[in-house]
Amino acid sequence: MYCMPIFTMPKVQHSIDLQMVTDQSAGKFSLNSMIPHEEIIGYPLDNLQHLGEFLLSMHKRIPDSPCILFKSNVTEAYHLLPVHPYWQIKQINCIGDSLHVDRNNAFGGCASGCNWIAFMALVSWIAKRKRNIELLGTYSDNSFGPDLADNLVFYPPYRKFMPANQVKLLQLWDEINLPHKESKQVFGSQLTVIGIQVDANTLSMTMPPHTLAKLISAIPEFITAKCKFTLCEWQQLAGWINWSFNIFPLLRPALNNFYPKISGKSAPNKYIRINNTIHADLQWAVSHLEQNMGV
Repeated sequence: MYCMPIFTMPKVQHSIDLQMVTDQSAGKFSLNSMIPHEEIIGYPLDNLQHLGEFLLSMHKRIPDSPCILFKSNVTEAYHLLPVHPYWQIKQINCIGDSLHVDRNNAFGGCASGCNWIAFMALVSWIAKRKRNIELLGTYSDNSFGPDLADNLVFYPPYRKFMPANQVKLLQLWDEINLPHKESKQVFGSQLTVIGIQVDANTLSMTMPPHTLAKLISAIPEFITAKCKFTLCEWQQLAGWINWSFNIFPLLRPALNNFYPKISGKSAPNKYIRINNTIHADLQWAVSHLEQNMGV
């Protein structure tokens, strides 16, 4: 059996709502170190490029009809999936003087994401092929897509009218017992999807100013604060910059040397030094981010 560290932290800064964190990367013999990295990569997520294609397709097909966007969220996402009994005994949580077996997919596992993505890919396939929700994207526990503004139907559990495609998706989730909360099912002509503000009718995608400002300040801190960071810190910055490519696709060369630097490394707390080439690449990216409006 394994007993990995668990702790709680606020869901958002200064919030009284807490979320549990399972650290399956702690220590030399962590659970995540037992999982071959090459077996858990290559699980794609739909992104805003796909949503853009959906919107262009709808506007081309019905050019003069206003559109809206919808976004639906599954409750308790990863943890809905059971894991193999041999892995359950490695997920022992110590609370006080008691030991508890976590029998489900823990958020802190490096294979948890691909397990969940594989499951949601099947759910999305059913939604598209069997429920005829043709324009549907899925990003982890979020599903999103466009609909016509006047195509609203009544959804009895929430006692309100919602986009028809969103209702068909929620009805599928109800049928297979995927839980969801009303507060996480949103729609409108403008909607934030994967942290980006999308307008269904002006066909624009915008990075919120405060988010852009945070990214612009984070990159110089990375290249000037100290000369080395842990692999985990490198991966966090790479993910953040990658996310910005939804709005700034021409900045992709900024990571051409970044990824080879961390390729083949697996120890999350091992320090990696920044070289002059990566320093110059990131400075080039910041100079363009500072001059762009983020639209």
